[in-house]
Amino acid sequence: MVFLDTNVVMRYFLDDHVELSENARQIIDSDTNLFICEGVCAEIVYVLSKVYLVEREIIKQTMGDFIDKENIHVSNKELVSNSLELFATQSLDYMDCLLCAYNHIENVKIETFDKKLKKLLKVIG
Repeated sequence: MVFLDTNVVMRYFLDDHVELSENARQIIDSDTNLFICEGVCAEIVYVLSKVYLVEREIIKQTMGDFIDKENIHVSNKELVSNSLELFATQSLDYMDCLLCAYNHIENVKIETFDKKLKKLLKVIG
């Protein structure tokens, strides 16, 4: 299995560099089993939302389609899918949505001083 770095996925999504985007397509559209960890997912969401100003719903759809590809494996697909859904519907940053997903799916207790995060944790918990 091959681990993907954020920049490979970004070149694939953005198609903004002739050589690197083509290389990313060849890697990602191959039959090779590819792995993406939660940290890379978080970085992709951050870059798309903060640097490229992509709308949350589009990020959810794009990332959702990506992690649904047959050769893409995510450390915890349910967790990432749930956090993307929260990200699209809430005003929290992605890491807070990931924490909420951990709380909701894996029943992990989250300690935070963030009032918005505490409020959502009460709603979904």
